[in-house]
Amino acid sequence: MKTAVLLPTAGDPLLARYWLRNFETWRGEVDELLVYVNGDEAGTPLYAAAGAKIVGSTGTRLIHGVALTGLVKATNADAVVLMEDDAFVREPGAIRSRLTRALAGEVIGCPRGGMSPELHAAAESKWGHVEGPDTSYGHGLWPCFLFARTAYFHALTDLRFSSLAWGSGETIPGIDYLVAEPVTTDTMTLVAFQLREKYPITPEVQYKEMWQKNLGVMRKLTGEPPWFHAGGLANEPASARPDIGMDNNEGLDWAHRFWWWRRIGHDYTEHYQRAGLDPDYWTPIIEPWINWDE
Repeated sequence: MKTAVLLPTAGDPLLARYWLRNFETWRGEVDELLVYVNGDEAGTPLYAAAGAKIVGSTGTRLIHGVALTGLVKATNADAVVLMEDDAFVREPGAIRSRLTRALAGEVIGCPRGGMSPELHAAAESKWGHVEGPDTSYGHGLWPCFLFARTAYFHALTDLRFSSLAWGSGETIPGIDYLVAEPVTTDTMTLVAFQLREKYPITPEVQYKEMWQKNLGVMRKLTGEPPWFHAGGLANEPASARPDIGMDNNEGLDWAHRFWWWRRIGHDYTEHYQRAGLDPDYWTPIIEPWINWDE
């Protein structure tokens, strides 16, 4: 039975090098790495040199879900894990153990909201409350650290991984919701609905939200985290709003991104100073997470 990692990436070469160094610590747990370089083609040869199968490479940014659709269609693996290039594995064996469970038929994913309130209410009515071990909840799924048999995507879903909008009078597949007023869904929500309609999904933890960055708290709540999702590293640093400051969640989030950009080798000092941000705030918080070879 064959397993694969499906990685859509914006192609930033410094981030590619950093992600690939982390991948070296667990690449023996999968048979194949498939990459869709969804932006900067400078990263393409780095992934190719690391033995990845390049499914697509474009100098323009596509919707994340479009790249995911291309990756799922391109693989012949029996089970896959969806990943992102700002997500890093901490625990040896974590990926292998969950792929083994996926090969046996289990679907494992991290609960996510990412939909209009009316749609969330309809999902609660259909499936009840869905909550992960960390108390994160939602009927969508993060398109990262998702483990499933590839055949399930083909047999149970339309392979429409993109964020979508639905107009009045339309019926949303999977949840069979008749739209009264226009609603929107985030990346992978439709696929999550269609999977959930036919198959139970085991909730996992994404370790991506701001409140999850404290390793000590997470250890007490969920045990030793097997992975970590930095998040937001495909954003343009220049788009950080001037004078955000550090006294709000937006500022803390952007400071966290700048911490990671600096870690992988970018010098965006001008941008974070313009926004009034202090990446060093995150040093004592994030350093303990890094237990892989950088």
